[in-house]
Amino acid sequence: MDLESHIRELEIQILTPEIRASRIVMSKMLSDDFMEFGGSGQIYNKAEIIEALAQNPNVSSSLKDFSLINLGDNIALATFKVVKQEDHHANLIYSLRSSIWRLENEIWKLVFHQSTQVNSK
Repeated sequence: MDLESHIRELEIQILTPEIRASRIVMSKMLSDDFMEFGGSGQIYNKAEIIEALAQNPNVSSSLKDFSLINLGDNIALATFKVVKQEDHHANLIYSLRSSIWRLENEIWKLVFHQSTQVNSK
């Protein structure tokens, strides 16, 4: 599997409720120095985002327009869009996403993530 396909698969896993709910799996996927700028404007560290995801894992989301830029030997930038359906509503929420992934001990880990909500597709 090429790097772009591998990172795309990791991003899809993070959108999966079963993965989001698992503190153990998420802990393995995130770098110890992980940071997120959330769509709400809140800044999360590794422990905070693991807890937030575990408390609200059942989000119906899909990933589209995925792209990967190699930033160096062991680091890559993923950009994509996420379409999320609010629970019990027909409303769709669109966001632009960026993630920085780093190879740590032969495992790709998420170092940084940012989500920016947008009004349309």
